Amino acid sequence: MRALLERVVPKLSSQFSLRLLPARDDGHDAFEISGSRGAVDLAGTSISALACAFNWYLKNDAGGQITWAGRNLEIGSVAPAPTKVRRATRFARRYVFNENVFGYSVPYWDWERWERELDVLAINGFNTAMQQIGMEAIWLDLFTEFGYSEEEMLKWIEPPAHQNWQWLGNIQGSLGGVSRELIDRRVAFGRRIIQRMFDLGISPVFPAFGGFVPSDFAERHRGAPVVPQGEWYGFERPAWLDPTSDLFETMAAHFYEHLHARFGLPAGYSVNVLHEGGVAGNVALPQAGKAIQDAMLRANPKAFWLLLAWQENPRREVVEKLDPTKLLIVDSVADDHGQWLQKDAFWGIPWTWGYINDYGSTTIAEGRLSAIAHLLPQAERLSRASRGNLVGVHIYSEGIDHNPVMFDLLTDSVWRSGDVDLASWLRGYVRRRYGADDPHAVEAWDIFARTAYGEPERPEEGGQQSIFNAQPALDAKGASPFIDADWLYDPHEFERGWHKLLAAADALRAHDGYRFDVCDITRQVLVNRGRRLLGHIRSAYRRKNSDAFTALTTEFLHRMDQLDELLGTRVEFMLGPWIAYARAWGATDAEADRLEYDARTIITTWGPDRKTYDALRDYANRDWSGLMRTFYKDRWSHYFGSLRTALEHGAEPEPIDWFEHDRAWTLRRDPYPTEPHGDTIAVARAIAKDVA
Repeated sequence: MRALLERVVPKLSSQFSLRLLPARDDGHDAFEISGSRGAVDLAGTSISALACAFNWYLKNDAGGQITWAGRNLEIGSVAPAPTKVRRATRFARRYVFNENVFGYSVPYWDWERWERELDVLAINGFNTAMQQIGMEAIWLDLFTEFGYSEEEMLKWIEPPAHQNWQWLGNIQGSLGGVSRELIDRRVAFGRRIIQRMFDLGISPVFPAFGGFVPSDFAERHRGAPVVPQGEWYGFERPAWLDPTSDLFETMAAHFYEHLHARFGLPAGYSVNVLHEGGVAGNVALPQAGKAIQDAMLRANPKAFWLLLAWQENPRREVVEKLDPTKLLIVDSVADDHGQWLQKDAFWGIPWTWGYINDYGSTTIAEGRLSAIAHLLPQAERLSRASRGNLVGVHIYSEGIDHNPVMFDLLTDSVWRSGDVDLASWLRGYVRRRYGADDPHAVEAWDIFARTAYGEPERPEEGGQQSIFNAQPALDAKGASPFIDADWLYDPHEFERGWHKLLAAADALRAHDGYRFDVCDITRQVLVNRGRRLLGHIRSAYRRKNSDAFTALTTEFLHRMDQLDELLGTRVEFMLGPWIAYARAWGATDAEADRLEYDARTIITTWGPDRKTYDALRDYANRDWSGLMRTFYKDRWSHYFGSLRTALEHGAEPEPIDWFEHDRAWTLRRDPYPTEPHGDTIAVARAIAKDVA
C-alpha cells in the first residue's frame, strides 16, 4: 500500500499513516479516515480497504480523482473531515474484467500500462479480477503429454488478441499460431501481473479446464468421449471432452498441476459450458457440471467457479448438482432485464450485479447512470427470497478507457447505501474531475445524464455506434453486424451539452479529466453529425442530385478528417500505441509482423477469411486516430466515388469486395504515431466554430 501511494501521489505519500483493522464478523471490508492536514490516518480491514480509504479521502476531502480514463491529482496537503469517517461495504466481491478484455484491450500491454491499470483497480476497490496472460502455456504443457507435438500445439494456440475466445471454447488455430519464445515471455509477464495483484489485495481468477480439446483429439485417443462443437461465427470450435469421463478427470488433474506450478493458486476459476452455442451431444449436463467443479476443488478446495450469465448460461441443469458455496455468477447486464430476474435470482447461488458498457471495446459515450443510482439499491432492498444471494458488484465491460462516469459511480456506490441523487452526485463528480464547481460543466453533465447516459432503449450489444466506422452503405445504422439501432437519444440536446462543456472556465483546461471528456464528447458529437449527414446523402443520391451529393459527401469526409485530428490529441484514442504494443512482443521482425496482423485483424476484419468476416467484421470498431484516416475514411471515399460514377453514368454502382479491401489493410505495416499531438481544447473549439 505504501508503494502504491508512492507511485500515485509521490509528493504526498509520506503524509499518510497506514494500519490494518480487525476483520469484521460479516467478512466485509471497512475503512476509517482521520487525522489532520499533513498527517492523514488510513485504516482498513484489508489492503483493498486501505486503497479505498485513500480513494475516499482523495475524492471527498482532497478533491481529486483516479479513473480508467482521466485523473485529477492536482491536490495539495488537505485535512480529512473533522469527524472520523467510517465506511463499510455490503459487497464482499468487487469483480472486474470480461474475458474479452484480454482480446479487445490488454493483449499486448507492457508493464508500465499494466502497473497503472492495477493501481486504478485497487484504488477503486476491485478485489477480484480475471487473469489470462501467459496461461496458454498450460495447453502446451497438457496436450504435449496427451499425444501432440510442441509444433502442433504452437499452431493450435491462437495469438494474444484472439486467444481468450479459445479459452471460451469458440475458436482454435485460425490466425497462424504463436512461438515458444512468445509463450515463455508471456508466462513470466503473467506471473509479474499476478504477484502485483496479490500485493494489492486483488484475488485472481484463472481459466479452468472445461474439457475443450483440439478438434482431432478423438483421432489421437480412440474411444475418447468427444463431442464435436461445430462452428462459432465461421470459426471451427474446439471439441468437448465429456467431463464425466475418466479421461477428463485425468486431464483436469494434469491441467491444474501445471497451472498451479506455473502461476500459483487463484481464488477462483472461470469456464463457461457451451458458451454462445455448442453441442451437448449425449453428455449429461448435471453430471458434467459436477465433474468440472469436482476437478477444480480437488486441485484447490478453497476456490470458486466463476460462471457468466450470458445468453443461455448459466443453465439450470449445469449448476443443479453443484456446491453453491463454491460458485459465483456474474450477471453480465443486471439492470431491469438482468438474468437474475429471469432465473429465480440464480437459485440461491452467490452472484454479482453490474453491467457491460462497451462491447468490443468500441468508443461510444453511453451508459445507464440511473441503473446504478436506483436499480442496484432497489435490488438490495428486495427480500432475500427475491434478490437471492447478491454478494457483489462488477464491471464486465469488454474494453478499458471508456465512459469513466459509469466506472466512478459504480465504484463510489460500493461504499454508500440507498439510492443516489444523481444531480448532487454529478456536481461532486465535476468538482473532483475538473477541479472546480463550474456551472457550465455541471449543466453539461445534467444534459449528458439525460441523453447518452440516460435511459435509452439500448440494443442488446451496445449503444449508438459510429456511422463513420460502418461498412459503407447508404442505409448503414451501425458498424457492428449486431447493431441495427438509429437514434437512441436527442442528438441536438446532447450537442447543447457539448457547448456547455466547452464554455466551462479556462481554469479547467489544465485538468486531465476535463481534457479527456472534451475529446470524448466532441468525438461523439462528430459521429452523431456523421449519422445525420448520411441521411442527407442518401436522400440526395436517390433524388439524383449530383451537386448536393458532392457537397454532402465532401462534408462527411471533412468531419472524418476533423475527428482524426481530434483523436490524435489523446493517447487513449490513437491506433499507434495499439500496434506498437503488439510489435514490441515480437522477438524478430517476422514475429512482430505476425503480431501486428493479429492486432490489426481483431479491430477490423476480426477473422482471417471471408466467412468469419461476414459474421464479425467491425465488431470491435473504434474511433482512433490513424484508423479513422487510413481505414474508415478510405472505405467511405471509395464508396462515395463509386456512387458518384454511377450518378454520372446513370447506372447502378459497381459492387465492392469489402472483405478484400479491408483485408489489404490488415496486411499493411505502415507506422503510426505513438505520441499525441495538438491541443485537445483548441481543436474541439475550432470544430465547434466550424459546425455552428
